[in-house]
Amino acid sequence: MKKAICVMVCCALTLCCACAGAKTFEFSIFEVLRRQIDTNSSYRVQLTGAVEGTAPSFVSNEMWEMLKKLLPEYAVEGTYVLSKASKTLHDEQTRVMVKRSGETLGTLVLSGRDDRYVLSGDLLGGQSMAFARDMNALTQMLTPVEEGQWPTPMRIALVMLTAGEEWWAQLDAALAPCYAAMTEWVMDYTAVSVARDENGALCTRSVVTLDADAVREQAGNMLRMMLTNPEIMALLEEIMTQEEARVYLQDGMIPLYDELLSGAQLGDVVLERSYDADGNLLEQMLTLPFAGAVEKVQATQSGGQWGLNVRFGAGTQLHFTLQGGGTYSRAYTGTFAWETADQQVSGSFMLTAELGMEQYDETNTGRERSQTHTLQLLLIPDEGQSFPAQTLDVTCRLIGGASNQNASRLNIAFEWRPQGTDTCITFNYKSYTAQTIAQLEVDPDMAVQLDAGEPSEVWSYLISAGQTIWANLLDAVTAVAQ
Repeated sequence: MKKAICVMVCCALTLCCACAGAKTFEFSIFEVLRRQIDTNSSYRVQLTGAVEGTAPSFVSNEMWEMLKKLLPEYAVEGTYVLSKASKTLHDEQTRVMVKRSGETLGTLVLSGRDDRYVLSGDLLGGQSMAFARDMNALTQMLTPVEEGQWPTPMRIALVMLTAGEEWWAQLDAALAPCYAAMTEWVMDYTAVSVARDENGALCTRSVVTLDADAVREQAGNMLRMMLTNPEIMALLEEIMTQEEARVYLQDGMIPLYDELLSGAQLGDVVLERSYDADGNLLEQMLTLPFAGAVEKVQATQSGGQWGLNVRFGAGTQLHFTLQGGGTYSRAYTGTFAWETADQQVSGSFMLTAELGMEQYDETNTGRERSQTHTLQLLLIPDEGQSFPAQTLDVTCRLIGGASNQNASRLNIAFEWRPQGTDTCITFNYKSYTAQTIAQLEVDPDMAVQLDAGEPSEVWSYLISAGQTIWANLLDAVTAVAQ
């Protein structure tokens, strides 16, 4: 007995020693990389590609042979730096360079200065253009209010999506009364029943059926609640132009909203849920009717299985199923089908992901920490389909040092292969942090001010600039090839 106790004590001491010698870090490698980029380090990127084997069906043999020869010689490289200096605080610059065998063929530079962005570089032919750094101002420029028309809600939706977590948290809190009212309203349209499943166990089934008239009425009630809530109005006015607020946020618009809702083509919304005797969700199904291009959407979930069916016009349908899961090692299987009146594309897939743990090797000086994640997608066609089985492999490798001051690296490899052939397409993304670099000088006042012109002029200029970039790049590549 005494010997056993001694052995146990020794084992415990050994474990303690092992734990004491293990390296622990305050931040993950990816968090260190992000913090370095945000604290004046430069971030450098290289993107390369290659093709091997025989040409796939969607590429001609001539084009494939040309890609085999040229791709290994070319690379797209980039640098990003964010200034933390007091005189240039928040200035940023991104450079993108197309290179062949190390020689730079062309460059584009996006510089953030004060409240302006400036796009310049020799690929633009010596010209430069400036526009607002603020997304709100930029979308106002590109989506102006036409006389006699309502301001487009798409601009408002875009600004809301980019408004930031703080704004969304405030809106969520202000909408609390609306959420409570919606919950109470839904209860009036809920039917609950108790039954036994195929195994004889009790289960509860809840069915919420919202008919079109009820949805129209409640949508009007919610609009009234929001338009009379000063907190919600203040938050929406922050992201809207004066014209948009004048049109959308006036309570005098309620009769018009009611008219629009009364004419909307809506159908029943149905939410079905089943629970076991302990209240755990067994399965649920949501059916949404739409008017227009999408006629009906049905989403289902049962345990670890998910399904999506979308019905479009003219007999077109999309079917998708997914099941599986996991924590660090994840595996999913599923099916997909796209059906039209003339054809059907269908098959199954398997998605596996391995989320690696951080490894530490003190002998690898400067690169002591590493972490590898892998993902593989296997597509398998149904019988009679014209496309082959194929795989996409993605390997993500993070590398860092024992110190937060060491360079951090993020490398991603993509590899696509159709099974049964020697065809292969690969892309490699390699990046690392380094010492800060001096930003190229640009003068926003000497650039073409995009937001000073009419929208039609701006779009024409952007199209012309894109054509100039492409033409200059082709000229550079052709000149080197000759």
